[in-house]
Amino acid sequence: MAMIDLEILIDYLGGSAKEEEKKHVEEWISASDENKEYFEKVSIIWNAPPPDFPKPDTETALKIVLAKIESQERTAAIYKLDAVPEDKPYLQILTQSSFIRVAAAIIIMVGAVYLMVNLFSKKESSLVHITSKDIRKLELSDGTKVTLDAGSSFDYPEDFSNSAERKVTLNGEAYFEVARNENVPFIVHANSGLVKVLGTKFNVRAWDKSEEVIVAVAEGKVSLKDGTAMGKDSVVLTKGKMSTLTKDGALTEPVDIDISQYLSWLNREVYFKNKPFIDVIDRIERWYNINIELQDSTLLNNRITVFIENKPLEDNIKLVCMLMNLRYEIRGNTVKLFPAE
Repeated sequence: MAMIDLEILIDYLGGSAKEEEKKHVEEWISASDENKEYFEKVSIIWNAPPPDFPKPDTETALKIVLAKIESQERTAAIYKLDAVPEDKPYLQILTQSSFIRVAAAIIIMVGAVYLMVNLFSKKESSLVHITSKDIRKLELSDGTKVTLDAGSSFDYPEDFSNSAERKVTLNGEAYFEVARNENVPFIVHANSGLVKVLGTKFNVRAWDKSEEVIVAVAEGKVSLKDGTAMGKDSVVLTKGKMSTLTKDGALTEPVDIDISQYLSWLNREVYFKNKPFIDVIDRIERWYNINIELQDSTLLNNRITVFIENKPLEDNIKLVCMLMNLRYEIRGNTVKLFPAE
């Protein structure tokens, strides 16, 4: 199922969505039967009357149900002994079936109220949003460890308790050491990609600019698929394998890799082999929190092979300029690149 912004969905249900938001929601609903089913479930909860008490008292509710059942049992027994003629046993069946329906209705109502109270009494926002300005390490509530590259954005729940899945969202690059839990899969939403694991170590690269998702596995096993409504195929990756979900939704077959090359960024080093120059610029901008201006933009797609080390900014700028036949000027947080004279 393709993800949708819950705030937009809530505005749509509440009648406050803008025209473009309404169109977006309606297109999302019609995109798949799964989306439609999800929307119908949310609508039922949204349109249900809110509970008139702040906290579910399950003990009292259970006592009420048991008392009513006991009362119905007594009534049914009395009716059976005193009021049902021997030549009309079908009345006894009607009485017992009526009792069953009443008891079932009471149990269903108590369960529905309990569900609504739990849903409506949850914190308005239990989702943590982080935009990392530098390489940053996190430990999630389940023990999973996440290392974020500079410039990455990451959303995750404060607590995974009582969840059927451990879902997080990444924009950027991160290395995951997932705490194993065979009953609760760990799922990473990254651009249009969906990465699903039980417990393993792997790297995900999913920057908005490239629109592709690259997954490299250091230990264990993960699956990668297109997370959009159209995505049905998936690939399974094991230790030392890498696969890419391209921006047009195609999955590449897993290939053997040197995993150290995909994890070198953890030491603030990265090796670019025949990569577009724009990839190098983006990485330097994120790592040093600067802005690079290139006078000749046609150079952005030129290929370059370079090893960016954990050194001062100017050292790496000099190296790049030498390889690309450029000169540079550093003015505050801006680096300007010009063709060499």
